[in-house]
Amino acid sequence: MSLLVQKFGGTSVGNAARIQAVARRVRDCREAGHDVVVVVSAMGSTTDELAALAQELSSAPSSPHHDQLLSTGELVSTAALALALAELGVAAQPVSGPDAGILTDGVHGRARIVHVDPAPLTRWIKQGVVPIVAGFQGAAATGGALTTLARGGSDTTGVALAAALAADACEIYTDVDGVFTSDPRHVANARMIETIGYEDMAEMVTGGARVLAQSAVEYAAANRVPVHVRSSLKPEPGTMVGTESPREGAPGQDVVGLAHQKGQWRCRIPDVGEEALPAVFGTLTGTSVPLDLVRVDADNSLLFTVQADDRLEIEAALAELRESSDIGADEWTGPFGKVSLVGRGIGSHPEVLPGVLGVLRARGIAVQGIAIHPRRLALLCQEEDLMPAVLALHAAFLEKGVEPAPELAPALGGTSRWLSTDGSAPVLDSPVLDSPVLDSPVLESPVLDAEPRNGEVKNPA
Repeated sequence: MSLLVQKFGGTSVGNAARIQAVARRVRDCREAGHDVVVVVSAMGSTTDELAALAQELSSAPSSPHHDQLLSTGELVSTAALALALAELGVAAQPVSGPDAGILTDGVHGRARIVHVDPAPLTRWIKQGVVPIVAGFQGAAATGGALTTLARGGSDTTGVALAAALAADACEIYTDVDGVFTSDPRHVANARMIETIGYEDMAEMVTGGARVLAQSAVEYAAANRVPVHVRSSLKPEPGTMVGTESPREGAPGQDVVGLAHQKGQWRCRIPDVGEEALPAVFGTLTGTSVPLDLVRVDADNSLLFTVQADDRLEIEAALAELRESSDIGADEWTGPFGKVSLVGRGIGSHPEVLPGVLGVLRARGIAVQGIAIHPRRLALLCQEEDLMPAVLALHAAFLEKGVEPAPELAPALGGTSRWLSTDGSAPVLDSPVLDSPVLDSPVLESPVLDAEPRNGEVKNPA
C-alpha cells in the first residue's frame, strides 16, 4: 500500500463547502488503497488577519506570543477537516506540528525545520487513522517552544513529512491547476507544464512564481521527494516536480518558463570595502530575506534588490550593523519590476541574452539591471514596463507556433528560426545586439543535492 502526503492550502479549506470537498478527496484516496497523511493551512486569509491583530497589539516583530497566536489558524483547519471526515466515516486525528514530531531551529516567526521524527504519525497510520497535521509550525529542537515557519511553511511541512515517512509523493493542492509557463492570470497564452525538474522549479519560485514555497522545493530536492502540484477545485492532472527528465531542444538551451515580481526595491550601500564585505553579507544572509541582482560596483558600492515587504527587515539589520561598524547609510530606489526567464543553459547560451534585450528594446523597455544564473536570466525594469515585458518575452520564447511580430525583425537581426522539435523556444540567428556594458557578476545558484533518496532526511540548509 502506498503512502501519500496531501497538503491543502488556505483557499482549498477556505469555507465549509471546500473543507467537505477536501474530505471527499481524502476518503476517495483511502478507498483507492492509499494511506494518507494530510497537512492543512489556515482557512482563507486567517493568517493575514492574525498577523494584523498581532501588529496592532505588539510592536515586537516576532516573539513566542506571536507564534502562539499565528499557529492557531492551522489548528482550526485540522479540527474542521476531522469533523468533515468523521461525517464520511473516515477516522482522523488532528495533530499539531510539535505533536507530529516536527523540530525547528527555534527562530520565532521564520523557523527552519531541522528534524522530523516519523514515529508519532506512523503510529496513527498503523491504526488506520488519517493524521491531519497543522502546517507552518513545529517545536524548537532546544527547549521545545512552539515556533512558526516562514510564509509558505505549510508546503515545507508537507514535503518534510513526506521525506521523513518515505512517502511515495507529496501532493500540493492549491487554487491553480499546476505550474504554468507564466502566471495564467496575466498571460492568456500560458500553458501548464506537465513535468519540471527541482532546479528549474526552484528558479521559477525565486523569480516570483508563487505556486510553491522556496524552502519546500529545496527540501524536496535534497530528499528526492516527488511533488505533485494539483488543483483542489478541478480534476486536472497537475504538474510533477522531480528529478530532471531529458528534454528535446537546442543543445544547451531549454526555456521552461517565465516568472515575474512587482514591488522590487534596489538597495545601494556605498563604499563597502573588502574588509567590510564579510560583515555586511553575514548580516544580510542572517535575515530571512532572499537577495537578487547582487553586484559590487567599481566604486565599492554594494547593490541588491529585495521585495517591498522585506525592506524593513533589511533596513533594521543594516541599522544594527552600523552601530558596530562604519558602513554608509543604505540608499533605496524603486519600485521596479523583475522578470526572470528560466531554463537549462540559459546563463551560458550565447543567443538568449541578445534575444531578450532585442525583444525588450523593440518594445521600448529599458533594462535597469541584469543577473545571469546558470538556469535563470533576471532583468530589472520600471514597474510600469513589467507586464509588457512579460507578455513580449513569453510570446517570443514560450508560445508555440507564434512568429515574431514584424516590428521585432530589426531587433532580432532580421531573422529568427524556431526549434525543429516542439517549437517551444526560439533560437535567434542574430548578431550580438548593441547594448550597454553589463558589469553585473555571474551569480551562481546553489547546486541542489543530486543523491537518490535513501530514507534519511536532509535539511537543505
